[in-house]
Amino acid sequence: AVAIAITNIGTIAANVGASSTCGDCQPSTGYLVTRLWNILPGTTDQEVIDAFNKGFAPKVTRMDGFYRYTAALTGNSSTVFFMNIFETADHARDAQEAAKKFVAEGSLNGKIYPNSFTEDYLDAEYTSPECVTTDSTGEYLATRLNQKAALTLYDGGMAGVTTANNFMETIPGYRLFLASISMDNTTSMFINIYETAEGAQQRSEEHTSEL
Repeated sequence: AVAIAITNIGTIAANVGASSTCGDCQPSTGYLVTRLWNILPGTTDQEVIDAFNKGFAPKVTRMDGFYRYTAALTGNSSTVFFMNIFETADHARDAQEAAKKFVAEGSLNGKIYPNSFTEDYLDAEYTSPECVTTDSTGEYLATRLNQKAALTLYDGGMAGVTTANNFMETIPGYRLFLASISMDNTTSMFINIYETAEGAQQRSEEHTSEL
């Protein structure tokens, strides 16, 4: 894994199209974009999240094809993490560009700069409960960016991914597992959400031992 982070989630929202449908099941397909920003001295990670939640979230959640918005502290005050899921690759890329524009033209200009951005398609999503209708504010996110192509996500392909999820479900507080593959088919990303930091940490430690 290139990076392992346990992050406290600020917001997850879901809708279909450009209008909010909170209360509906969150979609289980789509295209994932992530943004890890570096923060320059003089600005806090919470200030960055607050700025995005106030100025960017209302815009991105109304963009065509929007499914999900997540903002998270990383435990490292010099970085902050965001991810979006959209219906199509073009919609997801539009959100990625909109986030860059928001920084370049707003109050965060000169305060943060890109660390690592990814553009993936979702290969698999598992949730508990099966139909998720609430956000994950206050829960914990474990992210793992892997230098592995699509065919080596797990031995056995989708059967291997399902087996991995079956194990993840045994860790207390399990909420979600996403497996995604980069658009150029060179990397993959695994994302878990647990109700507690302990659950997210346990999954990350298990994943590290598998590599």
